[in-house]
Parts: sequence; C-alpha cells; structure tokens
Amino acid sequence: MNIKIRKTTKNEFDEVIKLTWETFLEFEAPDYDINGINQFKKDIIDNASFKEACISERNKTFGAFDSNVLVGIIVIRNENHITLFFVKKEYQRKGIATQLFYKFVEEFKNIVKKEN
Repeated sequence: MNIKIRKTTKNEFDEVIKLTWETFLEFEAPDYDINGINQFKKDIIDNASFKEACISERNKTFGAFDSNVLVGIIVIRNENHITLFFVKKEYQRKGIATQLFYKFVEEFKNIVKKEN
C-alpha cells in the first residue's frame, strides 16, 4: 500500500461526496436519529454551496489515495476548521487518518507563517 496525500481536484468532488456519505452511513449514522442523518445529508451531501466552496478551494480538500483510488478525505473550512474527516473501512487503522491530520497541521502552520 502506497498512500499519497494531495489536494483533490474539482473532478474528484463526486468521489469525495460518495466516500463521505458511505462512511458516514456506516460509522456515524447509527448514532444519529433520522433528523440528524437528514440534516447531514442536507448540509453536506446535497448542499450546492458546500460543493462550490470545495470546488473553488475556499474549503481545502485533501484526499488519501491508494494508487488512484480515493480512500480518505479531510475538508478544511476557514483554514482552521476540520469540516469532514473520513477514511474507508478497509483502510482504517493503517495510519491514513494520521497522515491526513498531519496535512491539516502543515496547512495551518503555513497559514500562521503567512500571517506573521
């Protein structure tokens, strides 16, 4: 397994949403009532403004790729807020979330350096 972390492209947004929704349903949705699930779907999955923010890079989206297969994502809003953070089941407990989180830390450090 050779995982690469990089920014996703606008053409990969549908893959980002698919991974998010499938992973949410499997791991998060069981802890939500139907209203919470519907709200997540409305706010993230079906939200055109969210899509536009990701595609225009106002939200920074990084993917973990095994070859060319998207296996994890992290979406950063306002340069300091993790909005989404998911890794496919079969890739969990392999350090991928840690790599994605380190990417977030690296991005945040770059922002702080620019401000100083």
